[in-house]
Amino acid sequence: MRLRALATAAAVALSAVGFVGATATTASAATTCSGYTDYYDGNFRHYYIPTTSNGSRVRDCVLSQGNQGTGVKWLQHTLNVCYGQGLAADGIFGPATRTAVKNVQAYLKKNRSSLIVVDGVFGPQTSKYMSWGYYTDNGGWMLC
Repeated sequence: MRLRALATAAAVALSAVGFVGATATTASAATTCSGYTDYYDGNFRHYYIPTTSNGSRVRDCVLSQGNQGTGVKWLQHTLNVCYGQGLAADGIFGPATRTAVKNVQAYLKKNRSSLIVVDGVFGPQTSKYMSWGYYTDNGGWMLC
């Protein structure tokens, strides 16, 4: 009887370890935001937001130091327009972009959601709570 209880406890412990390991692998395998999507709101405003690929509308992706491309460029633009970060919108996620993302995450954590992790990595939670700069149909950039 005691041996059976120990075997059951061991099986539960091993399955829990396997579950945690699977979760960590899934989180670390998040898709990179390799493009952007033009979200049109119907009121002459276009929001360019990083997505898994150009036009995909899939925002469940990440950008971090070392990434490059249009997703990074539009993130940098919004960090400048909406949060005054003063970056070169060059499409390269370097140390300055990482610091800017951390600054915005700290602001969002304090003012919008305690769920935000301040780590300098742009991901779904950061994207969800950020304000986004928009471009109007008549050709002008507006504030957030």
